[in-house]
Amino acid sequence: MRARLQVGERVLKLQMELRHRVQELEQAVAQVQQLRGLLPICVHCKKIRDDRNYWHQVENYITAHSSAEFTHSICSLVL
Repeated sequence: MRARLQVGERVLKLQMELRHRVQELEQAVAQVQQLRGLLPICVHCKKIRDDRNYWHQVENYITAHSSAEFTHSICSLVL
């Protein structure tokens, strides 16, 4: 009887872990799809609007939604 209870507990624990991993994968897929889709960007200030209608700097938005990192410099056209 104890062995069966232990097996049942183990099965429940594995199901919960699997459910958690599936949720993580679904979130990752949603982020990838969001980055592949159209990004609403302000013509004037170049900020990106998220799904909750908040505006973010391009660098901050992309850094938060991908593994990209930004460095900055000045192009020769400004000089």
